[in-house]
Amino acid sequence: MKSLKKIIENLVKYKYIFIVFISFIFIGLFGIFYALNSVRDAKKLATKKIESIAIQLGDAISSQFYERYWDVQAFAVNEKLIHIQNKALSAETLNKYVSL
Repeated sequence: MKSLKKIIENLVKYKYIFIVFISFIFIGLFGIFYALNSVRDAKKLATKKIESIAIQLGDAISSQFYERYWDVQAFAVNEKLIHIQNKALSAETLNKYVSL
């Protein structure tokens, strides 16, 4: 009985230290949770940024192919270039296109 009474007295005596200790534990757990959540959000943001850059790069490349494809078709149906017999005339005609 005496030992139980002593334990209760010690708990009452050190209750503020116990409360502070438990508070630090909860604050630490909250900090860990917040840090893990921040890392996850940073990963999502980085993934979205990389995805956006990849889409922009793909659009830029596809626009280059689109322009080149239609340029080739324009030259293929151009009457001046189809019936050229003289290479000097073809160079002159192409130089006119380049200057545009």
